[in-house]
Amino acid sequence: MNEEALIEKSVSALKKGDLLIYPTETVYGIGVDSQNIEGLKKLYKIKNRPIHKPLVLNVSSIDMVSKLAYISEDTRLLMEYFWPGPITFILKSISEEKNIGFRMPDNSLTLKVIENFGAPISGTSANISGLLASTNIEKTKRYFPQTDIFFLDGGKPSIGIESTILDMSSCENYKIIRHGIISKDNIESILKKTISDEQSEINYSLAENVKFLLTTTSQLEENKYHYTNEDYIWLVREQTTNKTKLSDLKNVISISDDSQEALKNLYDNINSIQTDKVKFIVAEMREPLIYADKLFNEKISMLAHRTYINLED
Repeated sequence: MNEEALIEKSVSALKKGDLLIYPTETVYGIGVDSQNIEGLKKLYKIKNRPIHKPLVLNVSSIDMVSKLAYISEDTRLLMEYFWPGPITFILKSISEEKNIGFRMPDNSLTLKVIENFGAPISGTSANISGLLASTNIEKTKRYFPQTDIFFLDGGKPSIGIESTILDMSSCENYKIIRHGIISKDNIESILKKTISDEQSEINYSLAENVKFLLTTTSQLEENKYHYTNEDYIWLVREQTTNKTKLSDLKNVISISDDSQEALKNLYDNINSIQTDKVKFIVAEMREPLIYADKLFNEKISMLAHRTYINLED
């Protein structure tokens, strides 16, 4: 199916009140016509999303935002600099006493769908609430086997982790409430002012039977514990694999030494693991030399929150 036909079918699905799985540069999203009440109910239900958690409005232009929310000079400056791109802005609504999240994904297919639809699309990440987001259309289809969903395949996202969320609803206190590839420093360098970092604890689940073992490079290189090839998956850097006995094992997922590339492929690598055949995932944490290293460690820790085991126990 060519691009024009895909866009047409996506718009048609939205107009019918059906759900749309759409690609972005971060992770796959699931969305619906923001004015279709039944469609919104359906989205919340199949995603098992708590009803108190609002959806984001995906837009194709800043003008779409200006009809719904107040845009300050600072906000416009950041939108013009980072959009389309991996940052979500929370702004004060013009018509209601509430705040609204806005996102302009950096994906030409999705932007054309929104533009042709002619209105924002309510959306969120295409996963069951609490589970790891999907960067793979096949994984997304396994999450949502329902027939009244149109899947717009845009290939593999270029970034692979969720967008940064910046709350700018108050002119007195801008705050990051979710970390993404656009950092606090990135934002402050554009605004020339300080913002706060108020990310609350965010946790994901993989499977109840899988436990995460968080380790360091030195522990792996010093062979401080027994290597096994049966119930373990090793999620380690390429250079660590080459320096240790891990190179002889089968269940090793080599993560790029380049931090940006490692982040891009992290969810894809974890989602590729058959959790029914694995008991432990040994994840090598990175020395936090740059922001991407810290973000990588943070994402791994979010997965390990309920299943963490110290390797030396």
